[in-house]
Amino acid sequence: MSIVAAIKVYDGVVLGADSATTITGSVIPGNQQIVKSYQNAQKIFQIADLKVGVLTYGLGNIGNRSMASIISEFSKKIRKDGVVDIGVKKVAEMFFEYIRDIYQEAFKNVTNPTPIPVQGQFQLGFYIGGYSDDNPLASEWEFVLPGDKTIRKVRDENQFGASWRGQSLPFFRLHMGFDPRILDVLTQKFKLPVEEVAKIAKNFETKVQYVGMPLQDAVDFMEYILKTTINYSKFEIGIPVCSEPIDIAVITTKGFTSIKYKQLNF
Repeated sequence: MSIVAAIKVYDGVVLGADSATTITGSVIPGNQQIVKSYQNAQKIFQIADLKVGVLTYGLGNIGNRSMASIISEFSKKIRKDGVVDIGVKKVAEMFFEYIRDIYQEAFKNVTNPTPIPVQGQFQLGFYIGGYSDDNPLASEWEFVLPGDKTIRKVRDENQFGASWRGQSLPFFRLHMGFDPRILDVLTQKFKLPVEEVAKIAKNFETKVQYVGMPLQDAVDFMEYILKTTINYSKFEIGIPVCSEPIDIAVITTKGFTSIKYKQLNF
């Protein structure tokens, strides 16, 4: 599992991720469980030389291919084909088709990957964000395999805000002011109207002014999201599924810059 996040403000998009990766296996035949956790996984990538970045969460590899290897190969294809000035949306669409084919080939013999002992073991999510040469505002897209059939817009170009994916529960509880699991209890067990519960829950959300937020403050807010989740994972019973070090990159109209990264990063 991972915690990855993106914050969009006037002057750029901040991408952030933890570095944990967990490996599952069968110590006891037929019993899938986490057998090892490492703390130096890379989850932020630049696509080719474009002002476009990718966050990945869920599966750390597809078969014997790491996400770093696959995204590097896609970037080489972009350069080889001379694909430039096509926009973030087109890059996201091309990447979706590229990674989907690899994913489907790897899991073509898995008939029903969802109800397995380790829930979400086959889930693979991506966030793609950055700048197109013809637009001064950033564009953000995402998709999750195997469920999504196409890419989805995170927010409109003229909207600003933060998104976090993967191990989203810890920061959601802090930022939104409640545990989202309580919504099911209130609507299903106590039969309260969904609209009424959602309206009440909205009152507990921490109000953050993204419009006009300086880029450095967005970086600081990114660290807040990541470290809150990492510390929660550190003390919760079980193997930590999120961990430091953290990686942070900033994308502006000038380009992609890694500002906090592990010693070995490629």
